[in-house]
Amino acid sequence: MANAKKCDRCGEYYDEPGSKCIGGINIVPVSEGTRYKFDLCENCLEDLYDFLRLSDEVKNVIRA
Repeated sequence: MANAKKCDRCGEYYDEPGSKCIGGINIVPVSEGTRYKFDLCENCLEDLYDFLRLSDEVKNVIRA
């Protein structure tokens, strides 16, 4: 059975069969213990990488 997710940014459904993990991000404010978790499709994850200005080398390490 595939692990389907809905992107929290664009609302698209996606699945990544055979993948070890599904793209996402956890945000933990320094002053609080509250965690925010977002599931992101591949396109939105790429947009996030671009926003953060990550190099291709870093992107490849993250994907490994």
